Amino acid sequence: MGVLYWYKHENKKHDILKNINVSFEKRNYKKAIAVEMLKRVGISEIQARQKVLTLSGGQQQRVSIARALCCDAELIVADEPTGNLDEYTAKEIVELLRALAHEEGKCVIVVTHDPDIARDSDVVVKLLKGSITVTSNEPELVSN
Repeated sequence: MGVLYWYKHENKKHDILKNINVSFEKRNYKKAIAVEMLKRVGISEIQARQKVLTLSGGQQQRVSIARALCCDAELIVADEPTGNLDEYTAKEIVELLRALAHEEGKCVIVVTHDPDIARDSDVVVKLLKGSITVTSNEPELVSN
């Protein structure tokens, strides 16, 4: 399972590759995989050698997504992945998560307070005053 937090958990003193490496110290980590995943989310190999502090909020969130991809997680849980981002960058992150779900078959669960993100989701599970409702833009995804 890959997890994206609303507050970035990267060590600000390390470069991006070191941050991903720390996440996988006890696994069969390969730098080439990290570089490939970073490229997929729009972070170049040159940027991967920069300190996390030099990155924008959107770039930091992309690093989180790349870290989740490095472990080849089938399930990605994103807690308010756009909470601290500008509208344009938020849209890019949502599109990236959507592509992971639709093009790569990942199960992406997004926790959000943003009604626009919820409205564009395939399935919405809404918790309100102790009640749970499930709606879908694609009814075949929801069974009673």
